[in-house]
Amino acid sequence: MSSTNDVRNTIKASIDGARKGVADRVEALDRKFRGDIDRLRGDLDLGRLAGENAPQLVAAGVATGIVLGYALPRPLLRILQISVAVGVATVVATQVADRVACELDAAEGAEQGPETAE
Repeated sequence: MSSTNDVRNTIKASIDGARKGVADRVEALDRKFRGDIDRLRGDLDLGRLAGENAPQLVAAGVATGIVLGYALPRPLLRILQISVAVGVATVVATQVADRVACELDAAEGAEQGPETAE
């Protein structure tokens, strides 16, 4: 009987030791990640980066416009225009279909009543 109690006490002591160490480790990880996140937020400030690089961004936009406007052949430009329009229409249609499906599900649940709704 004493060996069972010894095993039980050993397990209980191991669990208590693990619990004490977990809180300290979680707190250390929290401090580490909080510092990393704060540093990343400072490094990746998009407003500041865009302000510093505004002339380069404008020049890149102008160069892209010139290339698309003059250098691409007309059929390729037309295909690009149609592709963008079809892509936008597909996204909008998908969103509308999802919204209608949600509304139909909600209406179906209301018709069934609370006692039969899942």
